Amino acid sequence: MEQQIFSLSLPALTDLPSDMCSPLTRREREVLALIAAGQTNREMAESLVVSPETVKTHVRHVLGKLGVARKAEIRAKLRADRCV
Repeated sequence: MEQQIFSLSLPALTDLPSDMCSPLTRREREVLALIAAGQTNREMAESLVVSPETVKTHVRHVLGKLGVARKAEIRAKLRADRCV
């Protein structure tokens, strides 16, 4: 059963650059949006109703697919692209 998160106040996924989003799964795009919003792993876990360990895995996948080492690099790129 797929969980819906429509009630969350997530940054709009459409505000994220398509080149960043294309290699990501739907859940990874949700995590990317939360990273862009500056949420910690624990806050993301609460928002997505998953464990912090699950969030760490998603974050690791997002970082790897985007070729960066830290969440701060993602936020810097988004700011540079004027997406957030």
